[in-house]
Amino acid sequence: MAVTGIHHFNLRVSAKELDALKEFYCDVLGFYVGERPAFRSTGVWLYAGKTPLIHLTEMHSGEIVAPGSPASLPEVAARSSAIDHIALASDDLDGAERRLSRHGVAYTRTEVPATAEIQLLFRDPSGNGVELIFPMGGADH
Repeated sequence: MAVTGIHHFNLRVSAKELDALKEFYCDVLGFYVGERPAFRSTGVWLYAGKTPLIHLTEMHSGEIVAPGSPASLPEVAARSSAIDHIALASDDLDGAERRLSRHGVAYTRTEVPATAEIQLLFRDPSGNGVELIFPMGGADH
C-alpha cells in the first residue's frame, strides 16, 4: 500500500457550525457546494474545482465513542481536536489576501525561502487552522 495524496478532509461539527463553516469556506475561500451521495448522515461536500475536498458532517448530540477506540482514551476525549491545520495548495496570492481582508479574516503571512513558498495562516469559524500555500516568486505577489 502507498499513500498517494490527500483525498478530502471531513470536519464533524454541530449543525450551527456546519452552516457557519459552509459559508466561510464558500464565501472566503471560494469553495462551492456540490454533489454528495445520499448518506444517512447530514452534511455537505465542498468542492475546489472538480474535487470534493472538504466534507462537512453534522455531529448529533449524545454520540457515543465506542469503548476501546482511540477517542475513548481520557487524554483524547478531553481535547476538542488533534488537527492543527489543513494546508491547501493555492494560487493568486494577492487575490487571496484581498478576499481574506474583505471578509475580516485575520491572517499571518509567512515567507519560507527553504521551500520557496508563502503561507497565509488563519482560523475558520470552528477554530480549525487553515494554511493557504502559494509558490514564492510567482507573478501574483
